[in-house]
Parts: sequence; structure tokens; C-alpha cells
Amino acid sequence: MIDLGFLLPLIGVVAWFVWWRRKKERMPRSLLWVCISTVFLAEVATIAGWWTAEVGRQPWLVWKVLRTDAGVSPTLTTGQVLLSLITFALLYALLLVLFLFLLDRKIKHGPEAPEEPHESDLPNTFREVFRSRSQGRASGELELEEDHVSG
Repeated sequence: MIDLGFLLPLIGVVAWFVWWRRKKERMPRSLLWVCISTVFLAEVATIAGWWTAEVGRQPWLVWKVLRTDAGVSPTLTTGQVLLSLITFALLYALLLVLFLFLLDRKIKHGPEAPEEPHESDLPNTFREVFRSRSQGRASGELELEEDHVSG
């Protein structure tokens, strides 16, 4: 889990750097496959972290004070523990399948179509802002507006 935690950002930085260097060229196909694999690797890291947290508690519950055999619940059976492990593994597998299904559907749908450009009364640049103010002063529009606001 920790290795993947360092590997995933490294893959992102490398992919960004390659993209930055090749702005108008295509990305290498192998790097795209590595980027796609990070979706699966993130899920593997999550499961590995959970598994490590659960299994890593052995063989001591409290280091050199309380051993596992002394900390076992008398009402919990081995079958119940196995069932909970299987349930969590199936739940994570279901979440992975659902995530991949939704991701695939979103990719196949593609991006939304851009909105039609429409004329706006708002200026696009600072130059237009200052130009419109100076033109307004020259024609006396600003003074009329200020009188209207104050009056």
C-alpha cells in the first residue's frame, strides 16, 4: 500500500511532464496504459491497506503485554471472522466493478458539447474595460449614470 502510495503520484508527475514536453504530439501508448492501470492500482492500494491493518495486528494485540490468544472474544467463532473477511472482500470487489462500469460509461459518453458562444455586454479584456470607461466619460454617459445612481 505504501509503495503504491508513492508510485501513483510519481506516475502522475511523469505523465504530466511527458504531456508538457509533447504539447502537440500524441502521448506514448505505453504511458497511457500505465495511467489507465492506476485506476486499478488505487483500488489494490485500498484493499492492501485494509488487509495489512487487519492482519498486521498479529501476533500481539498490545506489544509484549496482551497476546492474541488472550484477546480473543469467547463469543466470536472462526466462521464469523471468515464471513466478515469474505464480506469485506466482496464489498470492495463490488465497488471496484461499479467504479469501472461508471468510469467506462462516462468515457464512452465523452465530454459535453461546448456551449454556443453568445454575444455578451461584458468586456473580454482589461483594455476593453478601460476603453469603455474612457469612451463613456467622453460621451458624458458616465456622468448621467452617476447622477441617476445618486439621485
